[in-house]
Amino acid sequence: MFQILRGDFQYALENLSVITEDTGEEFVERLGQHLFSYYFWQIYPLTGDESLLQRFYEKTNHDPKCWAQLFDNVGRSLRNSGKHLDKELIPRAIAFFDWRFEEAQAQELQAFTFWLDAECLDPEWRLRSYAKILELGRGKNIGLSFEVSVLHKLLPDHVPSVVECFAKITDALDQTTQMYIAAEYGRPILRAGLNAQDARVRENAERARENLLKLARFDFLDLQ
Repeated sequence: MFQILRGDFQYALENLSVITEDTGEEFVERLGQHLFSYYFWQIYPLTGDESLLQRFYEKTNHDPKCWAQLFDNVGRSLRNSGKHLDKELIPRAIAFFDWRFEEAQAQELQAFTFWLDAECLDPEWRLRSYAKILELGRGKNIGLSFEVSVLHKLLPDHVPSVVECFAKITDALDQTTQMYIAAEYGRPILRAGLNAQDARVRENAERARENLLKLARFDFLDLQ
């Protein structure tokens, strides 16, 4: 099917600005999804002359919102795959993430929400990747409540990584961000961190609690 449609995809990429004048942003979003699927199904490489996916990013370099939509859609697809995904596809998903992370476009990477909950990917890899994204700064509040709930779900088996991510989330909080952290998820994370044997984990938990208390979140004061 790709060999039949390749010419149409190439034409669409070369005339993207003209086509979208009539079809709108939805066309670009769908095109990106299709081109990612062909990469994911091992039809062509991630980058290079044969990669229409790379060409898509080159043609949309003026629109980080477009990149974020595709990054989000990929995360949703991975999450919907459940716990089992063809082992040959997992390295391709990780390679795609690494490629996008090298671009370091914060708006795009903040669409990591559903990647974080994709059980087909190694949980420690998800947490390490999330921690790296948090270091780039946080410019939006959409998805935060869900992300913290996922951290809470991963807490029993991954205390150090979860507490580190939680601390980095609180580092970005201030009076203007209006990002709400539910105590039902945050308190168990802090409690596990403060009771950890590892000094670094305790330090992360203490910093997170101090950040929250500075914002008058006194529901995080007593963790007994």
